[in-house]
Amino acid sequence: MKSTLLLQAQYNKVANKTMFEKFRDLETQGKKEILYRDCGLYYKSIIKTAEHNICVSIGLFLDKLSEYAQTKPSNLDKLISNLEPNFSIRESIVNDLWQFSTLQEEVDSAIIEIINNMDDFDKVEKLVLGENLSFNKTRTHFILALLNHSTHHRGQIAGALDIAGIENDFNGMLGI
Repeated sequence: MKSTLLLQAQYNKVANKTMFEKFRDLETQGKKEILYRDCGLYYKSIIKTAEHNICVSIGLFLDKLSEYAQTKPSNLDKLISNLEPNFSIRESIVNDLWQFSTLQEEVDSAIIEIINNMDDFDKVEKLVLGENLSFNKTRTHFILALLNHSTHHRGQIAGALDIAGIENDFNGMLGI
């Protein structure tokens, strides 16, 4: 199971990197506003959807699931410090695509490191999200759910870019 989870995490890292390269290309072309305008997504804009995606990665994966690994990433506290109490990322980071893409890449690397340093993927754990929401699932199920969450939001972003007439392709797990 570990190799499957690592493959999905590595795919997420490559796909996120490709996505942020597209964002930076739009900025270079003077089309950065496409990323920040309300395009009808649940989180309104492409960039807010990307922000939500990284917040879940930091807040749930790194903060909660890292405790299941034998060793935690050395930059874990630094990465978690980017998460604001209202479950957002500092505005200065979200508005700077280079900083935002660097943070995403660091988070993706930390996720891979956590998976590499984890054993017993079949162990059932309890994940508590707020006062009235908790789940008892295997570590594998938690990891797959979080990695799939990232794929879901990249799909929303790809669709929004398609509607805006911006060519994109964040696919390619078989090439990894």
